Amino acid sequence: GYNLVNTVTYAVVLIIALFLVYKILLKIRIKLDRRLWIDLLPFVFLGGALRALQDINFFKFLGVYHTLFVAPMIYILIFLLAFAGILVSKYLWKNFTRYFGISLAIFSIVLVIINARNTTALLMILSVAAISYLILYGILKYSKINVFQNWNSYNSQIIIAHLLDASAAFVAVSVIGGYRESSVFTSFLFSQLPGWVFIPIKAAVIILVLHFVDKENNSETKWLLKFAILVLGLGPGLHNLFSVFMGSNMR
Repeated sequence: GYNLVNTVTYAVVLIIALFLVYKILLKIRIKLDRRLWIDLLPFVFLGGALRALQDINFFKFLGVYHTLFVAPMIYILIFLLAFAGILVSKYLWKNFTRYFGISLAIFSIVLVIINARNTTALLMILSVAAISYLILYGILKYSKINVFQNWNSYNSQIIIAHLLDASAAFVAVSVIGGYRESSVFTSFLFSQLPGWVFIPIKAAVIILVLHFVDKENNSETKWLLKFAILVLGLGPGLHNLFSVFMGSNMR
């Protein structure tokens, strides 16, 4: 579970890890560009699927090693897989990272589909996320707030990811019921406010964060920060989406 102490600890570890990853990637001359962004996206889907499969005890046959598929270990596992792919792409086969990630992601998502029980919940979450995105897009377009460049931009992908996360939490906790949020901040919000309020709150926070990140002059630092923000939204969002899709007993 999460509490204030380990949440702060994870945040500090994340900052240190980002700094080290940044230095390592620069050292081996990896370009932090759109190609790498696309190559790494499947690993985020892999992480979300594996974490959801752990919720239904899919990996119980591994004994104590099933802890590899819960935070914080799953972040380390996915990083090692992705970094191994990057090294192979760098020194052996240029396209290895992309095909490696896509293959692992497809395999894990197939396992999720095989274990699916609640298609209605999946459609509800995706519908709420889509409606939330359209409403937010309209508001920002009308307000002339320059956050969306196009639907495929880094910022748009990040916003979609976090809206998916917020929508999955809202549907699971407030609509379906029986689920609860594990993170400290979100759990507090759900206990004090209507569940749907979490969606605009999270949207506002992410837009504010992106506003400050976009002021960063170093393009490589900006890339790394944005990808980290994407992972923090898309990873948990996919985990929640897939868990509810599979009718997970984890609460």
